[in-house]
Amino acid sequence: TRPRVLLVYANPAVTASPVPPYGMECVAHAFRVSGCDVALLMPYIDEDPVLSTRDAIEAMQPDLVALSVRNIDDALVVRGPEGLGDIDTAFYLDDVRVLVASVIAQVGRNKVIAGGPALSAGTEDVALYLGLRWALGRPAEDLCWRTGRALVTTGKPSIGADARIVDTTSTRFGGDFAADSARQDPTPSGEVAGVPPSLASGALSTAAARARRE
Repeated sequence: TRPRVLLVYANPAVTASPVPPYGMECVAHAFRVSGCDVALLMPYIDEDPVLSTRDAIEAMQPDLVALSVRNIDDALVVRGPEGLGDIDTAFYLDDVRVLVASVIAQVGRNKVIAGGPALSAGTEDVALYLGLRWALGRPAEDLCWRTGRALVTTGKPSIGADARIVDTTSTRFGGDFAADSARQDPTPSGEVAGVPPSLASGALSTAAARARRE
């Protein structure tokens, strides 16, 4: 059977015109190209996001759950004559943290990884706040493809070492994402060999940034 990946759009900022999960759709394509079955879930349009996510996991039994975390917070200028202040603020990570805790309790910490704009803004800090072990910073479609290929060939979501991966249990960046404690042969950061050209931009940008630093 093909590996199963559940992608969860962890965006509590639901308005009259919700922002579609464009980035998550790109990630879904990468996993599908790699040979995985993929389902996308937008739990915050449901009455109980935690319950809907729990039900989806129970039905799918995914090999990997990946969350796209869009917003850390928001601030709106108050345009009405009534209110507590000139600016209304909202902090979203507390809601996401409850969802993350439920997912981890259901599938285990090593089958959960998160990315998205909120993680790119502060990968390690946001990951620690949410209670995650694994997080991705910056565009990572190529890493998602590698993860999918590892799931297909080994049954484990390992992609080797890469500077975009944060392991909050380690003191260093560039973790090796794997479903167990056995370390895999690392893939050099920025290596794009074997990655479909349409998915290689994230690895290329990482390689270019590393070259500039050196």
